[in-house]
Amino acid sequence: MPKKKWPPPEFPIVEGDHLLTETWAIHLPDKFARRIEDGDLVLWRPGLTLWVTPWGNVRSESQSKRLKAIKRHASPDRFSESESKTDRLTRYVYRLRDENENGIVESMFCSHTQRRRASSDGRILIS
Repeated sequence: MPKKKWPPPEFPIVEGDHLLTETWAIHLPDKFARRIEDGDLVLWRPGLTLWVTPWGNVRSESQSKRLKAIKRHASPDRFSESESKTDRLTRYVYRLRDENENGIVESMFCSHTQRRRASSDGRILIS
């Protein structure tokens, strides 16, 4: 299989602080290509792909109620689950193993729920 050209010329390249919503940003330590696919933001570089789906909380549901809903819809094949909670923020992370034409692909899914809509600045750091 021929090696893919990096960076891909048909997609914008982003790095550093990148705004996701009005209140959330991600810090990218390196150059990532950017595209929208099926309504989700996709950021990628060789060896790492991030799928970002910002969810609103228009019904002002509690963190625990939203976490239960996220878990209900998460893949049954998930493993290495982790939760952390503060007064204002709940983080839920799990991993998946998938396979494509290049072999086995490891994925990590991260969910963040906030106590209040549009509260303090949200910042996701990728390292």
